[in-house]
Amino acid sequence: KKGTKKGLIILVLAIIAGVVAGYMGGSNLFASIPEDSVEKVFSAEGMSIVLTDSFYESDMESGYTVMYDSANVVVFALKEDFSFIEGSENYTLEQYGEAVLINNSMTDTEYQHTDGLTYFTYDATNPDTNVDYTYYAFIFKVDDVFWLVQFATFAEEADHYYPQIIEWAKTIQFYK
Repeated sequence: KKGTKKGLIILVLAIIAGVVAGYMGGSNLFASIPEDSVEKVFSAEGMSIVLTDSFYESDMESGYTVMYDSANVVVFALKEDFSFIEGSENYTLEQYGEAVLINNSMTDTEYQHTDGLTYFTYDATNPDTNVDYTYYAFIFKVDDVFWLVQFATFAEEADHYYPQIIEWAKTIQFYK
C-alpha cells in the first residue's frame, strides 16, 4: 500500500511537471510587469496572496489547486491533504519537501530559509521550446494540509525577480 501511494505521488507530480512545462512553452508569458501596477489580493481554497493587478487567476486545467499568471512570473499553488501521504501529519516542512524532491528526482537541491520562509529552488528546461525557467518552491504546513507554492520565471530573469518573489511569498496567508 505504501508503494502504491508513492507511485501515485510520483505519477501526479510528473503529470503536473509536464503540464507546467507545456503551459509555459505555449503561452505568452514573461513580458514585464508594468511599473504602475498596484497590489491585489488573490484568494482561493483557503489561501490568500498579495500580488499585483498584472496577475490573473488562470483557469487552465493544471493539476494545481490554483494558478496565477502574469507576463513574467507564474504562481502555482498545490494543496495536499495529509491523507495523501500516510503519516505526513508528523512531517516537518523539510520532510514534506524531501518527499517532493525525491519523487521528482531532484535530490541535489538544498533548502533555504529566508524571513521565516522555507523553500528550495530548481531550474527546468521546457523540452518543446528549449527555454530555461527557475522555480522558487515555498512549503507551508497548515492544519491538516501542506501547501507547495511555486513561483516560476525565465532563468535569466530569476535574479531580478527573486526579491519580489520573496516579498510576495511573505504575504501568503491561510484561512478556513
